[in-house]
Amino acid sequence: MQSDRLHLSTVLVAPTSAHARPARHRVLIDVEDVQTQVLTEQIHAIDVDQLGPLVARLSPQAMSDIRAAMAWTLDL
Repeated sequence: MQSDRLHLSTVLVAPTSAHARPARHRVLIDVEDVQTQVLTEQIHAIDVDQLGPLVARLSPQAMSDIRAAMAWTLDL
């Protein structure tokens, strides 16, 4: 969820849930053929060492939708 230009020991993440209810501040994406909601209301920082393997790359449209949802959630 953060720029690759930042070289920090932490990264910002937004968890996902296949069981969360749809909402304006959530974006529906497909991860390994499962529809899941990006929970932009739960953005938080974690140590980069806590990341597991990469499971998906999002399309430019999905990233744009997530940016818009984050802006709405954070009132930017």
